[in-house]
Amino acid sequence: MPRPRTRPQTRHSPGSGHPSPDAAYASLVRVVASVTAAMALAYLFHTGPVHCPNDQSRWNTVWSLVERGTYAIDGAPWEGTIDKIRRPDGHFYSSKPPLMPTILAGEYWLIKHTLGLDLKEKTAPVVRIILITTNIIPLFLFVLCWGRLVERFVEDPWWRAYWLIAGAVGTYLTGYCTTLNNHIFAGFAVMFTLYFALRIEADHSRSPWDFVLLGTAAAWAACNEVPGVLFTVPVLAYFLWRAPRQTALFALPPALVLGVAFLWTQYLATGGFVPVYLKFDSALYQYEGSYWTQPKGIDAQHEPKLVYLTHMLLGHHGIFTLTPIFVLSAVGLWGLMRDRETPHKPFQWLAACLSVLLVTLYTIRTNNYGGVCNGLRWLFWLTPLWLLAGAMGVRYYGRMVWARRAAVPFLAVSAFSALYALCNPWTRSWLEDVFLWAKIIDYYK
Repeated sequence: MPRPRTRPQTRHSPGSGHPSPDAAYASLVRVVASVTAAMALAYLFHTGPVHCPNDQSRWNTVWSLVERGTYAIDGAPWEGTIDKIRRPDGHFYSSKPPLMPTILAGEYWLIKHTLGLDLKEKTAPVVRIILITTNIIPLFLFVLCWGRLVERFVEDPWWRAYWLIAGAVGTYLTGYCTTLNNHIFAGFAVMFTLYFALRIEADHSRSPWDFVLLGTAAAWAACNEVPGVLFTVPVLAYFLWRAPRQTALFALPPALVLGVAFLWTQYLATGGFVPVYLKFDSALYQYEGSYWTQPKGIDAQHEPKLVYLTHMLLGHHGIFTLTPIFVLSAVGLWGLMRDRETPHKPFQWLAACLSVLLVTLYTIRTNNYGGVCNGLRWLFWLTPLWLLAGAMGVRYYGRMVWARRAAVPFLAVSAFSALYALCNPWTRSWLEDVFLWAKIIDYYK
């Protein structure tokens, strides 16, 4: 009797963007995602629910919308926050973009009217319930999506496991999961955008849901990080060119809805459509008694720009010193950019251009590294692009002796930085404390 013919399993080239089937690796991804989410959840219950003026400002808006039906935060539980403006009507408002707190106010309303928990009186349980839905569950999905992308582009088992773990515990997207902030919202959104973009581009999916989720995730990134519009617009424009009908019918409508919601809540909260933190020198911030008329500590620094840039890249807030896995990303991206045969070139150009542009912009326009915080938080939303560059770039550095030797120490330092931040991201990083101890800086005198 002739044997039935079976199709042999084939492993595709990592440069093709097609996944190679690997059941053991799929199980590893689920385990790593579960452990990462469980670890972040444990830290969430170990640390305090509200940490600093940054998240206090957002929680004030959530509380005020539900309890009083207004964006004004006068008399809110944390009205001492410095992240507020005073409008001409004499009332105080959060200086943070209001769309995210508006959405969370809906969740708080449900919690209050179903469980009877008040944000002011029962702060810890309310905050933790909300952060589980907004931070912990998305973190789990983030790692699952990241693991799938690693499978597409990394053939070597060692480097596959390396980049899977690096994406799970080696970045500040994990480190900031115990606090309410816009940075991880945008970072997760960029990862989900890349995931669905590659399903559409590499797998030639034309599922309406893939396009709906692509448009939603891309727009959500811009709603949480205003510079994210420099990511959202090129991505949607690219797919309008590649798949015009599906993009126009399914991706653009949710993106436009979120864009309109962002502008409308901005108008309701501030009386204008431009985010108020772009008006820092106006009377909105510079009122009598405002912290920002006489800032202190790290907020009062005016270092030479070369020194400032050095600390952003290689110093106490350094991308490459606190999270050195991105050294491999930079090397990989350089190789990808030079190789004309590399697939998915538009995404690599986008990663490179956004990185250079935003580092330059923040060097010129800012002076305080984002205040008292772990890492250079303004750039966290670029993390998925950097991770992807590192994974795709394995083909260029993966066999180099120095890369193999440095990879584990790089991951160890990056993971330590992220875990250090989990207790409270709104404190100095371990490296900044080292710089203070060594008297290299004296920002806090």
